[in-house]
Amino acid sequence: VIEAQIEQGRGPVASVIVEKGTLKCGDALVSGESYCRVKSMMDAQGNVVKSAGPSTAVKILGWSEVPRSGDRFNKEKNEKTAKRSADESKTDRKMSDSKQVLGDKASNAGSSVEDLFAAIENQKKKNLRLIVKSDVHGSLEALVAGLENIKSDKVDLEIIGQGVGNITKSDITLASTGDATIVGFNVRLDNGVQSLAKHEDVTIIQNAIIYELLDQVEESMVGLLEAEVVEKKSGAAEVRQVFG
Repeated sequence: VIEAQIEQGRGPVASVIVEKGTLKCGDALVSGESYCRVKSMMDAQGNVVKSAGPSTAVKILGWSEVPRSGDRFNKEKNEKTAKRSADESKTDRKMSDSKQVLGDKASNAGSSVEDLFAAIENQKKKNLRLIVKSDVHGSLEALVAGLENIKSDKVDLEIIGQGVGNITKSDITLASTGDATIVGFNVRLDNGVQSLAKHEDVTIIQNAIIYELLDQVEESMVGLLEAEVVEKKSGAAEVRQVFG
């Protein structure tokens, strides 16, 4: 998969290169947690094609969700088999995530006194949680990398979710539950999202320029800090005598 995104009126699409064999309309494919029955294919010039041989680049329509750039795709016997493979990949990932959480808890349980004090100190730091949405996977990866490079001694930045496509009501619900801010690069809001975000008190940061979006996130981090009170002397006075 070279690139993948959600296109208006087409849904999830992916530009791919066929490595071997012949890809045809109607074929059942699976790529990671995504699967599809090829509804339509287009070549680099936008012409509809019915088949694609080795080393051919085509855009495929009909995916269940946006596949990840760089992932391989394989042909399955039918759409049912492809869906089963995609579901198995999702299950494996969820199990892996659960093991990671359990491993972290076990590690924390055996922490030393120094680790405990370090954890207490970290609790004092502010935390900005983010849900990141972008138009395409390539931009999403660049944006996430840029956000992860933002370092602060006073504010931690945590990405709790990321994805390709417009900002949806589901994103607002997740942000509200996780007390997160939504960061959107070159994406739109689905119908009703703006009013729901206002109702749930969820902040949405949008921009079509990555470095400006990163600056806005840094400003949000600064906004979490408490104001520092600085005493500045403007002069001095001494009472010499009091008259009754």
